[in-house]
Amino acid sequence: MMDKNLAKVVLVCAAAVALSACERAVARSCSTAQDTAVKVSVLADDLNAAEADGRLTSYRLGEIGARIVDAGSRFGAKGNHQSYCAAIDKIRVEAGLR
Repeated sequence: MMDKNLAKVVLVCAAAVALSACERAVARSCSTAQDTAVKVSVLADDLNAAEADGRLTSYRLGEIGARIVDAGSRFGAKGNHQSYCAAIDKIRVEAGLR
């Protein structure tokens, strides 16, 4: 149960990083912090559903959460929303959610 709660905290933190990133107009898709926050939120919901269905372990969910936080630190905090969204898309594919 502790791992599941930790994973949720990590995912919420990643969303917070996305929301606090400065906005910069780069392109239509994923051009704002809100765009990336929505993408992270949808991914978090899908990850939690995959864990509930038994497709992901709590350990794997924690690893994925750490990758989301890392992407947020590298791209979201700098306002590089397109790169952040690309990283989230890659995480989604590697987690088998596409």
